[in-house]
Amino acid sequence: HRYVNLSALEPGNRLYVMRLLGYLSPLLLPGVPLLVFWLCRDRRLPFMYGLTWRGFRYKPYFLLLLLMVPVVVVAGLHPSFQAYYPSLKLKALERLDMGLPAWGAVVLYQFVYGSYFIWAEIVFRGFLVVGMEKYLGDHAVLPMLGPYAVRHFAKPPGETISSVLGGFLLGVFALRTKNILGGAIVHGGIAVLMDTVAWLFILYDG
Repeated sequence: HRYVNLSALEPGNRLYVMRLLGYLSPLLLPGVPLLVFWLCRDRRLPFMYGLTWRGFRYKPYFLLLLLMVPVVVVAGLHPSFQAYYPSLKLKALERLDMGLPAWGAVVLYQFVYGSYFIWAEIVFRGFLVVGMEKYLGDHAVLPMLGPYAVRHFAKPPGETISSVLGGFLLGVFALRTKNILGGAIVHGGIAVLMDTVAWLFILYDG
């Protein structure tokens, strides 16, 4: 997406559109290759390694998401959190000139941003856990945690550390239920929640 020619856009709109394209790019990579691989090799497994309503029980996941609300609020007080979030900075929003109200641009961004984590779950809890169970059995969760933790290295330290525990729990859930839909809801929900908390702190300080 970084090589898409956006010169026709106003300078203030380019970063916003580039961010949206970045979060949509997993539709092509890894989305298409994993879909082809699932169709050719793993169709006995649930669609896209667990992205299905079958076997989905919403209560544990929504409870987990609810429990994360106070944790994220407390984390929002830390300087490292405030330096990293929101993922869409206020300066980028102020330069935006697309005919959208500010709240509309934020809602659109958060929708695309939250949906990005569906693909994170397909890769980490789907392909690397549900898909690898036939080779690794119950041990499929642990190898997934390494690359999953590395993916969080550039984020605040508390988030990086907690990602190991969170990734382990979601991996166990995926392994037991053969379903990653709940994990996608929790993962995307927490991401949007962190952005929302950061925005609320900015509005409060302003």
